[in-house]
Amino acid sequence: AGLDFNNEDRFRELFDELLAKREEIRQLSARLGNSSYTPGARLRQKRSLPQMTQGEIDLFHATTTVLRSLQTDEQPWVSLSRVLDNIVVRRSRAAVPKGIAFWEWVAYRFGDDLHMVTDGRDLLLNQSKGASSASASLEKSPEYIQAKKKLIQSVCRTLRDLQRDFPDAGGLAITDLMRLPAVRRFMLPMDEVRGILAKTPQVFQVFREFNSWSVRLCPSVPSSPRRSPGRAAS
Repeated sequence: AGLDFNNEDRFRELFDELLAKREEIRQLSARLGNSSYTPGARLRQKRSLPQMTQGEIDLFHATTTVLRSLQTDEQPWVSLSRVLDNIVVRRSRAAVPKGIAFWEWVAYRFGDDLHMVTDGRDLLLNQSKGASSASASLEKSPEYIQAKKKLIQSVCRTLRDLQRDFPDAGGLAITDLMRLPAVRRFMLPMDEVRGILAKTPQVFQVFREFNSWSVRLCPSVPSSPRRSPGRAAS
């Protein structure tokens, strides 16, 4: 769509954001030099962050989603600039505690699951496949547990309504499920959503169909009651 130069306030906001992003990368490059950096002892000796807030959890998932979507076998390193170009990451970035740069927050929260290098111009990120330690820590937080519970409830309501209105549908593709506002608002990666649903076998059946993953309710889960023809939905 490009920039709207007639909208001065919006243009100034984007320009200030660009300058802040470039300055953050410049400071980091100057600090690290042309070297490889694995987050760990130096950062953790100087900082001790409290348990993640809900805003940080949203930012963590948004950052993970961007890294997974951009990182490939051919291009395993993703620049910090590309991560910050994502609108969801930018909007969620305000959750970073005051006094700490975004890259420091990423290094601390992702821990040993993330590696960093710099070429003197930009910071490059590589998230280890599996990403176990940071994810395992996150999954124990009360905020994540509550978000997972709400996700399960939202998916269950969605599938119950689908089963009521289209009894022969047989399920819903997880790619389509991820597009629904009731699910998209959690900002979880698709693989993580599928994993959460698969770990709730008493409610959901996750299966492959036509080379993609789908989900449906277990037969023991009752569907939503049919709407009366003469009554409008509330």
